Amino acid sequence: MRNLKILMILVLPLLISGCIVSTSSTSSIPSYVYAIVLDKPISSEKLEFTDDFISIKFYIELNGTTLGFELENKTEKSIRINWDEISMVSPDGRTLRIMHSGVRFIEKDKPQAPTVVPPKAKLKDVLIPTENVYYDEGIYMGKFGFVGAGWKTKKLISNIKEDMSFGLYMPLIIGNETKEYYFSFKIIKILIE
Repeated sequence: MRNLKILMILVLPLLISGCIVSTSSTSSIPSYVYAIVLDKPISSEKLEFTDDFISIKFYIELNGTTLGFELENKTEKSIRINWDEISMVSPDGRTLRIMHSGVRFIEKDKPQAPTVVPPKAKLKDVLIPTENVYYDEGIYMGKFGFVGAGWKTKKLISNIKEDMSFGLYMPLIIGNETKEYYFSFKIIKILIE
């Protein structure tokens, strides 16, 4: 009981004085968050695009490692996706080879089999720049061997800044014709009031 009283005398003032955070609206420091919007071929906060051939929705997390999408074939013809022809364009303008779900990390640099989306069907997949996939040797821990070793992925976007852009070049073979799509994404800053 005596130890509890001493603990209360020592800890209670710390709790009262050090844990209060002001959330007053009169603060001079603005609060904001970053968001990603589709900038081209159309502007869309929902990251969606549609035309006569496809409807596509993108799923991107700012601190995530993948660019997810759901593609709907709106035509009466099949759509063929040649994964080796799709590329991402980094914020600094570099062209990046991609891999999609189902490809083993160890085979990231090998040719990828195409995917066919039947008429009126949908495909949900994720893309990762192959340069963001690496093998971490881990740390040698003596008799325990290497700890933490394995395949890992880097963030899709690092050093996020306002007005930063990146893109996705996605040629699709619809029937016998190739239609080239370029999707540009922009990072915007949203002020929270």
